[in-house]
Amino acid sequence: MLLGAVGILYGPSLAYPFVQQDSADLVFALKQPFSVLLTGSTHHPYYRPLFFVPWKLILSSWGSNAAAAFHFYLVASHLLNAVILYALIRDLFRNRPVAAAAGLLFIAYPFSYQAILWAIGQQPPSMTLVLISMLIFARRA
Repeated sequence: MLLGAVGILYGPSLAYPFVQQDSADLVFALKQPFSVLLTGSTHHPYYRPLFFVPWKLILSSWGSNAAAAFHFYLVASHLLNAVILYALIRDLFRNRPVAAAAGLLFIAYPFSYQAILWAIGQQPPSMTLVLISMLIFARRA
């Protein structure tokens, strides 16, 4: 159900091109060696290895025509987070319908371009780590 909702809501984004704001970070990710992406650079204003490394892999594999792969990465990350949230809520409330509602709400809100463009590009990996940490804690408790 979550996969279907993501496909319906965000599937069209796979045809979107890159936007102007993508260029600086994507060029930085492509031009730097992995060692710089993992350790940081004094020439770049921020340190985001969880974002720059996948972007470099995508751009290295698909080249400058990688917009669809980049958007797929963000949509797939959004779906992964919804699935982890479903598992967390299912474990906490012992109620699959409530968990499904939480997962669908996570997917659908905010339903906007922000779920697939650069402005949220730094959030899916961080959210994945937070949700996995919460799920592990809930299962250990």
